[in-house]
Amino acid sequence: MLKLNENELVQLNQFIQRHERCFDGQNYYLTFHLCFTGTGIGIKIEAICDCCGECIDLSDYGCW
Repeated sequence: MLKLNENELVQLNQFIQRHERCFDGQNYYLTFHLCFTGTGIGIKIEAICDCCGECIDLSDYGCW
């Protein structure tokens, strides 16, 4: 199981707060997904809003 560290969680929480108005109009909840991409030295983590399409890199490269 992959876990986000404290820095990545802070960034994810900020992303969610910025996208509170992006929600599924039928179900009334925020829709986003996390994308984990393995590299040779670590795992790149991205958060993508399914409503507006904004994508941010959550990776804490200092831990690689």
